[in-house]
Amino acid sequence: MSILPNAGQMSDKATRSIRFQRPRPLRYRPRSRHVLLAILIFCLYFYFSTHTNRIPFHKSRIPYRIQAKFPRESAAAKTLRLERRAQVEDAFKHAWKGYKDHAWLHDEVMPVSGGQKDPFVGWAATLVDSLDTLYIMGMKDEFAEAVAALEQIDFSKPNADKVPVFEVTIRYLGGLLGAWDISGHKHPILLRKAKQLGEFLYKAFDTHSGLPVASYWWKQNTSGKLPGEDKVIIAQIASLSLEFIRLSQVTGDLKYATKIQIVTDQLALTQNLTALPGMWPIQANCTGTHLSFQDRTFSLGVLAGEISSLLY
Repeated sequence: MSILPNAGQMSDKATRSIRFQRPRPLRYRPRSRHVLLAILIFCLYFYFSTHTNRIPFHKSRIPYRIQAKFPRESAAAKTLRLERRAQVEDAFKHAWKGYKDHAWLHDEVMPVSGGQKDPFVGWAATLVDSLDTLYIMGMKDEFAEAVAALEQIDFSKPNADKVPVFEVTIRYLGGLLGAWDISGHKHPILLRKAKQLGEFLYKAFDTHSGLPVASYWWKQNTSGKLPGEDKVIIAQIASLSLEFIRLSQVTGDLKYATKIQIVTDQLALTQNLTALPGMWPIQANCTGTHLSFQDRTFSLGVLAGEISSLLY
């Protein structure tokens, strides 16, 4: 028996009230969802705003901090740090004076005999590689003098028949581009010389595979493709991307980055085809039309911690 009155005896308003009334838990559930969603959004906002240099996450392209958050430096720690910095600065100034006095415009000074040597084709490797350090240490006069000396260096003509492409890239091209960036792009000669060197090194990629030669005998590159090499240390061809891509960025010429992309693509294609899938051996074979590996020796560091016995 129904406890409700006859529907005909109830007003339309009451009927509608009963007809559309929902149980209490269901009535408050949508509101609970909204509250939970608001709490979640607040938590995300708080997390990202405190982990991205206090920039709200919707205004930052980087979701996490890159630089470590250092603790507050005590007075004692600051004193020790400045003392150590002064020692490093003194050591560099001593080394730079020795280079300037005994090996100016040569690659290296010989500290015992006071002589000089040119193991990196004689383009003043120490001078170019030290440009950014001179600027960072505030040695602006020495920096300006070294930059002016670049006019005497022709990066299109090495002072040696064989050019080690890897060494020249990291020391010279990296040195010029690093100095260009760290000095605020105020010295056009740095970019001009970087482009001159880039044009020279670009020819080292003229092989059937598109991979650069490790040793570029530049006087022999008169016509045709350069012969690829075997037993090439993998780092000699696989770690040139930083300098060449940056050269494309600052010059607007994509051809340098395009050459590096060939290397990257061939590394990607071979990574799971080696004796230890996921890693590349120490040495590579670049004589064919594509990168290949016969070496079964792998390294956990720079030619250190070699592992090979388990792979035979």
